[in-house]
Amino acid sequence: MTENAKTPAKKTVSGQVQSATPFSRFVEMIRGEAELTETFDNGSEIMADVINRVLAAETLEDAFAAQDAGLQNGKDFVDVEMNVTEFSVRTSDSKYRKDGDLGVYVRVDATRLDTGETVQFFTGAPNVVVMLWQAR
Repeated sequence: MTENAKTPAKKTVSGQVQSATPFSRFVEMIRGEAELTETFDNGSEIMADVINRVLAAETLEDAFAAQDAGLQNGKDFVDVEMNVTEFSVRTSDSKYRKDGDLGVYVRVDATRLDTGETVQFFTGAPNVVVMLWQAR
């Protein structure tokens, strides 16, 4: 991975190079996983999910709603307890990146504990991303 202005800086002391911080090692590992995920999956699962929902729609309005829905956002599940069954790491689109962020988001498959419903959502919240990574 090449360093650029958005790559978190490694701590250095004038004249001495110190080892990478845990944060910079984490960012390097998770960005590498996102690149690897994209090598094997070009987003066809998301496309297939949208198409399945459109085909299952009973009315034209439902079909348009299914097309526009996409994946739910993790913000929709604040304070909802769930069992995460799987997640994949993806590179964030440049329009969503900010200086110093992780540069990735996760697509999460989970089961809500209150309803038993299976859900999929995405989030780029660094605290959620690192907790999922660490729990794995």
